[in-house]
Amino acid sequence: MPTLHAKVYAREHEGQGVLWLGSANLSQRGEHGTARHGQVEAMSGPHPMTPQAMTKLESLWQDSRPFDINVIQQEIDALVKERERLNELLINNSTLGVLAVRLSFRLLTGQYTMTPESLGHASAQAQMNRVKYPSVEYIDPDVSQLAQQFQNFVRLERRRLNTLLEAVPGIRGLFVLRTEDMELVKGFLSEVEQQARRRFEKQLKAEHAYLRENFARRFSEAFQQFLSEKRQHVAQTPEQATHPALVAFDDYLARDPFRISAQFFVPLVNEDDPEDGLLEAMQKVRARQRLL
Repeated sequence: MPTLHAKVYAREHEGQGVLWLGSANLSQRGEHGTARHGQVEAMSGPHPMTPQAMTKLESLWQDSRPFDINVIQQEIDALVKERERLNELLINNSTLGVLAVRLSFRLLTGQYTMTPESLGHASAQAQMNRVKYPSVEYIDPDVSQLAQQFQNFVRLERRRLNTLLEAVPGIRGLFVLRTEDMELVKGFLSEVEQQARRRFEKQLKAEHAYLRENFARRFSEAFQQFLSEKRQHVAQTPEQATHPALVAFDDYLARDPFRISAQFFVPLVNEDDPEDGLLEAMQKVRARQRLL
């Protein structure tokens, strides 16, 4: 119901039942969220499922709207447009005339990390004990010809942006540019994405089985290493843990692996630190502006 934020959980069995009322989502975090994770839920109950309560619940149910994924998607799209509008407003009102952008190439940066919950560990306890769970890159560039060729392709194409982007020393993938060059950079990155798809999609399909097998082996090795270092009992075996990892791998490669993520933002630097790499890159861009 659009006007009702509260959640109502009802359980009925053989003519009897209980109600719980509150704001907790029907999710793992909603059920087990803790103060450490910034989420504490309060629920009222259990209340007996009286005829009056059942009548009220049925009334709410009749007045509610069916869940429509298309409506939800429209709301999400509207939020995305609103965020883009606010970002543009922030950028246009920047007095610096300089922006930062963080570039990430999906094919080369994706990784799978096991969660404490999947191993039967409490998240809060895992954080307290500083447990490091297996995290494995989906694609190993050292064994994949596709990844190596894609790296070379990106490196060559990136050179065409040297007149627009100034790399921030010491921070991989972070660059500074003039505000007015943002649309040029966006257009260039979109063109690079299209070229990469046309050039590498067939090769990705040809390598898929090998990449999947290689990922499964590396993940299993990482999990075995985790077992040898972890003293607490782990419910899953390496074989059991590898299955959801492979599901995530297939999903990852199926969702546009050649996409380039570009996050533009107004840079904030420490003006009192002359060795700040971001400040150094900004100064070079401003000097370039003066030359133009």
